[in-house]
Order: sequence, then structure tokens, then C-alpha cells
Amino acid sequence: MIRIARYFENPFDDRQIAAEEFRIFVEDHLGKLNSHNASGPQAGTLTAMVTATQGAFDPFDAALSARAEELGTQVGGTLTKDDALRLFKTTIRQREGLVRSTFGETSAQYLEIFPGGLMYYTRATRQTIQARLDYAVDKFTKYQAQLGAALVKLFKGEPAKAPEFFNQSLLEDPAQNAAPPPGP
Repeated sequence: MIRIARYFENPFDDRQIAAEEFRIFVEDHLGKLNSHNASGPQAGTLTAMVTATQGAFDPFDAALSARAEELGTQVGGTLTKDDALRLFKTTIRQREGLVRSTFGETSAQYLEIFPGGLMYYTRATRQTIQARLDYAVDKFTKYQAQLGAALVKLFKGEPAKAPEFFNQSLLEDPAQNAAPPPGP
């Protein structure tokens, strides 16, 4: 049997409605109000309701659009940083062989460039990538005569010769306070 109170419930009062669903509902509602207000027997009688609803809806719509744009920018930036991190790890793995063949795996130079081995770089996160990249550039610059200038240019991110993901401005994030790597 149906409860009598159910007849008095407002079916439009849904606390679980998402903002985007509400936007769609209001846009549909405004469209129907405008069409009924434009023609038919009630033409012109709904102008006050349309104006009030539109006035309340516009700030909501603007705020929702701004939030969506902000989230899109944030997700886009995150994907770019994830790509940069992945590319950094791949490139450092490839170039580790050059350092190993030049100095030897147990040499002081190799251990200075790769403190803790290759995992020092391959375990980098988005928070630590800038510190690891700066450390690698510093050490590759120090041993540039033996390793070649191309290696330094690759990790410094010179636009003409380096992957665009190594552009320093792309990787900068004010929230990164990574501690410097252990010294020799």
C-alpha cells in the first residue's frame, strides 16, 4: 500500500543531484519556458519567471564552467608531468650504459652520477623529478669532457635538440621541495 505522505513529496527535491545534471535540467526548463512564453495562449505571461530563473542560473553556470576549466587544466598538467616523468626514466636508463661504459660500474664517477644506482633516478616521482633532473644535469656537466656535450644538452632541455618534456618550465612546480641528493 502507498503511504499518504508520498503524495506530498517534492520529486524535484533531490539532494543527490549532480551539478551537471542540475545544469541540464535548468537549461531544459528555461528552453520550455521560453518556447511557451514566445507562442501560444500564454505568450508573454512567463517573462518574469524566465527572467528570474535566468538571473539565478547565469552565475551558477559561470561558476560550473570555471570549475570545469580549472579541473581540465589541472588534469592536462598532470598528464604532461606524468609523460615527462616517464620520458625522464626511459632516457636515464638508456644513457646509463654510456656512463657505465665510460667510467665502469664501480668507479667513483659512476657512483657520483648514480648515487644508489640507477634506481635513484627510476624511482623518481612527480615531486622529486625536478631535483633529480637538476642533479643529473649538474653531474653530466661536471663530466662533460668524458661523456660529451650532447648528454648535457639532452637533459638541460635545449629546445632544438631535446624532447619538449625536458623543458624546465614544464616541470616546475612551486610545491616541490625535494631534498638534494646525497653527496659523495
